[in-house]
Amino acid sequence: MKQVIIAVLWMCAFPVLAQPGDDTHGITLEKIMSDPEWIGIFPERSYWSDDGGSVMFYRDQPGKDIEDLVQLDLETTQERVVSLAERSSMTQTRWVYNRDRTMRVCSRGGDLFLDDIAAGDIVRLTRTTQTEGSPFFVNGSRAIGYVLGGNWFVLDLDDASLRQLADIRFEDVPSDDEDEEGYLDEQQERLFSTIAERQQREQDRDDLRDEVREANNGDVPGPFYLGKGIERRRQAVSDDGRFIAVVASKPWPDAERDTMPAYVTEDGYVSTSRVRHKVGVRDASEERLFVVDTVGESWSEVDLSGLPGLTDDPLAFLREPKTDEVESTEDQVEPKPRAMGLSWLAFRPGSHTLVLQARSRDNKDRWIVSVEPGAEEAVAESVYRESTDGWINWRSTAGSWSSDGSVYWFLSEASGYSHIHAYDGSSVRQVTSGEHEYWDVAETATPAVLCARTNSPDPSVYEVARVSLVDDSVELLTDFGSVVERFRVSPDGDDLLLEVSTNDHPSELFVQEMALLAEPRRLTRSVTNAFATMPWIKPEYVDIPIRNGSSIRGRIYSFDSGGSEETKPAVIFVHGAGYTQNIDRGWPYYFREMMFHSLLAYKGYVVADIDFQASAGYGREFREAIYRNMGGPEIEDMVDTADWLASTYNVDPARVGTYGGSYGGFLAIMAVFKEPRAFNAAAALRPVTDWAHYNHGYTSNILNTPDIDPEAYERSSPIEFAEGFEGGLLICHGMLDDNVLVQDTIRLQQRLIELEKQDWEVALYPLEGHGFVEPSAWLDEYRRILKLFETRLRIPRE
Repeated sequence: MKQVIIAVLWMCAFPVLAQPGDDTHGITLEKIMSDPEWIGIFPERSYWSDDGGSVMFYRDQPGKDIEDLVQLDLETTQERVVSLAERSSMTQTRWVYNRDRTMRVCSRGGDLFLDDIAAGDIVRLTRTTQTEGSPFFVNGSRAIGYVLGGNWFVLDLDDASLRQLADIRFEDVPSDDEDEEGYLDEQQERLFSTIAERQQREQDRDDLRDEVREANNGDVPGPFYLGKGIERRRQAVSDDGRFIAVVASKPWPDAERDTMPAYVTEDGYVSTSRVRHKVGVRDASEERLFVVDTVGESWSEVDLSGLPGLTDDPLAFLREPKTDEVESTEDQVEPKPRAMGLSWLAFRPGSHTLVLQARSRDNKDRWIVSVEPGAEEAVAESVYRESTDGWINWRSTAGSWSSDGSVYWFLSEASGYSHIHAYDGSSVRQVTSGEHEYWDVAETATPAVLCARTNSPDPSVYEVARVSLVDDSVELLTDFGSVVERFRVSPDGDDLLLEVSTNDHPSELFVQEMALLAEPRRLTRSVTNAFATMPWIKPEYVDIPIRNGSSIRGRIYSFDSGGSEETKPAVIFVHGAGYTQNIDRGWPYYFREMMFHSLLAYKGYVVADIDFQASAGYGREFREAIYRNMGGPEIEDMVDTADWLASTYNVDPARVGTYGGSYGGFLAIMAVFKEPRAFNAAAALRPVTDWAHYNHGYTSNILNTPDIDPEAYERSSPIEFAEGFEGGLLICHGMLDDNVLVQDTIRLQQRLIELEKQDWEVALYPLEGHGFVEPSAWLDEYRRILKLFETRLRIPRE
């Protein structure tokens, strides 16, 4: 009798464990969260062999955290593991061709290799312990230029002579004033003739050495003193070796960093490490551009202060007016140019024209700048300006000259979507267009003909397109209907090497001719039978209407068990990073979550996986919707999704939960803090709880800095909304997380304690970072998540 009573009490305490829909068809958390090797060991980071006759890729060794380099012969389809002795000479590299494509050079493992294509011979040019990089063919000669230790060198292929292009120093010009004599010096020379005579002989030797150096035309040009207190950031050289462009800046100022303790260590003692800075605690150094003329033995700093709009202050509306301002125009201070970062330096092939990209440090403006070195100073001209009220998209800043120098291509979101633009030396034109995006641009073997990934067929599908900058034609080359994750053009330009995935299958390798919709040839089959035979739920791709009249893309996991017509619980998954695209037809970055969603669907849940406003792939307006208001539009999208699920999938609006990691964890907390009536449970994994404590590069783009825009931080940080919490929160955080520090969770924990809130839980993982590694940690985390949902969502709320 006693046993019966205990059993009844146990069932009453945990009624959710006996609910319909508990048949998960063999899908278990233990299997989902185990080492991913059970899914398969898949090819990664593939590339062409030097001769194009085979493809190379990396593949994990079974049961180990090390990789093999594998060669797959295209004729026989046979695979072999590259030996350790061969590995250094077969690693991936970028070949640079001469003008007629009869020779090419590369840096591999820090050494230079030359390929005489006609002869079929690859020769190792250097074998040193240092790193020779950025090789190029010197125009008009049989010589190769490269960079070593920050200096440029030229190696003559005929006589093997080596010369340094220039002696560039980050020092002030030595001054004679430094040797100015005082009274004691003069007295010594006056009293002791031997000292004076020795000084004169030393001076004569120095003068002779300088005269010999000047008479020797083969000596290194310079030294060029660019000034002390600055450091080289990046550089480029014209292909005849005459002009060197150098970007330099002051060292980044140090500032207080956070400290991260580690409690479970090898020696048993607590250790600490310094990690990143918080947003706004240090100012970025302004970068400056110098051009060195190695033939004219001169240099000049390029004046960029005239770039259009550089003296504008896009954040003026946030700055408090100064009470001591004088109204007289005579006393007004001239506006100062904004600080900039300079990147993507590239000299035009066969020319001395330099093109670079300048970006304001406040992330509001970007310029494409053309620089013409002159006899006395280099002259800069803005050929393109992109401005935004939000922030310039870092992903849309790639650019390069075509190999023949006919056109400079670059990506820009100015039209509202990331598209390819072209600058021919006189004007800029937009080449691609439409409500879709282009990424990952690469030139083919034909000059000014590009390949790029694009989602032009559908926002969730990525194919490879060929884009001609000669006639501006665009054509799709692939038609997988899923996601081409990566592509590489063969050395001869005739074929594409493709990594292609689907929603239920990680990337496999394919080869396809560089022709319109040619038939692809599959090279690898890596998924295990154990994974392939599991009854995974095939998601439905949907467009969910939201309150602003548009829609967001979602993926729905549901299972019709043929049972009762009762309403169902629902879970909304929100991805991390903010600016990423999770709803595509490729293998999910969140593949464990994908499998977890199948388990939930079999248990009777409807799961919605959404790309909320801020996600990638949908254009600038969609991306910038969260400017100065993180957790605003996204939470609205989540509420609209919950309402749509209730009307479309028979979901009980009182039984909706949410979860996510990192940015998704931030949104999960915001959901139960701001919309507790819409969300009855939230699992927040490694969440940001206060944006004033996150890093600068990410946060300042979206919220500016706390000193300038405190209101944006207050309306975007969950810790400011903790009063609205009514229950049902789980927070999981790795204690070795150096991205979102565990301090975020602990500060919110203290806030909830002081507010006397109940029904929340924190789980800390001493040996995990931002992304969990150990299967045991994954399993513990998702057991807690499932328990939360089963407890809060399976039974209708009263």
